[in-house]
Amino acid sequence: MTAGYTQRQVASLLGLHDSVPLSLWERGIKLPNTVNLIKLSLIYRTYPNELYNDVFQSFREELKAKELEQLKRV
Repeated sequence: MTAGYTQRQVASLLGLHDSVPLSLWERGIKLPNTVNLIKLSLIYRTYPNELYNDVFQSFREELKAKELEQLKRV
């Protein structure tokens, strides 16, 4: 996803000293903290869950399974 910015420009917009964190986020090695996730969504004009759709779906499935397990116990 691109808004016409380089990694360095996005890093600067986020107040980061270099673009290494962005590279790690893009490759899925690490995830941004909540503040940077919100800022990224604003920079790229999208919703936070759309930036990391696979992670979002994985969390959704995990939580759904846990909710079902809790309901079975009741």
